[in-house]
Amino acid sequence: MLEFILNQAMNVEKIQHTDPEISVYVVDNFLANPEVLVEYAREKAYFGNVGDDGTAYPGIRDRLPSSYDEAMGKVIELVYGFHNPVVHRSMISLTTLQPTQLSAAQKMPHVDAFSDDQYAAVHYLCGEPHGGTAIYRYRPRNLVKIRRDDRGVMDEMIENVRSHPAEHLGYLNGDTTCSSRSWWSRPD
Repeated sequence: MLEFILNQAMNVEKIQHTDPEISVYVVDNFLANPEVLVEYAREKAYFGNVGDDGTAYPGIRDRLPSSYDEAMGKVIELVYGFHNPVVHRSMISLTTLQPTQLSAAQKMPHVDAFSDDQYAAVHYLCGEPHGGTAIYRYRPRNLVKIRRDDRGVMDEMIENVRSHPAEHLGYLNGDTTCSSRSWWSRPD
């Protein structure tokens, strides 16, 4: 079993979003041994075909071992103060689709969860040129957080992408008629 060791010198920074319901936590260097995760990706991960995981992720993915879920659970406890959090799914993902291969749903902001008791995390194993995280506002409805009752907004967003093809030629990387970036961070 792979062992992931928490870095006692990790840095946790809470960033309050302009929307009072949203907070972003940046946790730098949370693993003392990130090379174990890189080695897993290189040698052990089984990357199937795009879409095999049942999501719209624009690349290939595989589940991470349960020991990673345990390490992530410990970080969640430290950051949020939750006891015994449930880590639903940890995936290792490689973006492999070219911008011209993307569907309309892959050219707009995605939603990780519709419930207030679910959270998303991104662990970057790359430097600044290859990654970054943004939170977007859906301009027509002035929404940053999309809840279960707002699911119909997703179809509306896809139609807006199709209606403005010149603004959606590939991966979303800035403001459009329909979406505005309200927070942005690049990995170190």
